[in-house]
Amino acid sequence: MIVPDRRCCFDYFRQVSSVASVIEAYFERRDRPTQAQVFDQNGYASRSVANGAESIVFPMLSDPHTIEPFPRLEQVFEAWRNFVELPQDRYQDAHCWIFTPSSFELLILDLSFLALTRLEVESIESADGEFYVHLRNGNGACQRDRNAIYDKRIELLLRISDEAAVTSPVMRESTRQVENLKAQLEVCGAEYARLQCEFDSVRHKLDAARGLLDHVQTALVDAKSALVENDARLVTAERSLQMILASRSWRLTGVLRSLSTAARRFRR
Repeated sequence: MIVPDRRCCFDYFRQVSSVASVIEAYFERRDRPTQAQVFDQNGYASRSVANGAESIVFPMLSDPHTIEPFPRLEQVFEAWRNFVELPQDRYQDAHCWIFTPSSFELLILDLSFLALTRLEVESIESADGEFYVHLRNGNGACQRDRNAIYDKRIELLLRISDEAAVTSPVMRESTRQVENLKAQLEVCGAEYARLQCEFDSVRHKLDAARGLLDHVQTALVDAKSALVENDARLVTAERSLQMILASRSWRLTGVLRSLSTAARRFRR
């Protein structure tokens, strides 16, 4: 069966139906909507007004601020008053029960648990503005473990709250802010990646510079060692020269060196 989802149609501002309201109709043996149900539908019937167009069926994620009830509460109340004063047997159509997928599943579970139906939910599939329910004729939830039933009821009640939050203006605004934050995080992530690439490039250059510096430092150490060795050789050479100059043989050969020098000058 196909069931309208109150979050996507003119039942938008109406509350989901409770099992109590269904049991009440069962005990009263109703065969048509009550005036209270007609008033609830027509007094809270809503429409989506967006981009110059209006519709009584709209996407679930529509902006909540574009959905508004029809301004006819006085007329709906007057119709109820007239019916009380002049009762009529005319049938008036209305959505007697209002559901979301989980609230419908909870209703069937409760009715089955109370042995008011043998139907059980096989599966529920959401669609645009409605959901498809596959039912089976089972043994009834009353035949199942009582604790398991109450655990399932808690699960469904919490899911009903989650489903209601989908169309909440506060939740939608929070979702919008989260999406904006995600977009900003993506931008920050891209910027971080860019800076990381730049950092890696600078780090590689620094590593290369450190390698060059190490090479230069090694060369400087080698040069310093060579300089020390040269200084030591120079000191040794100076000592040797002083010893030669101070030797007796150097003094004795002084006349010969003078004659040799004079001879070279004479030849020039």
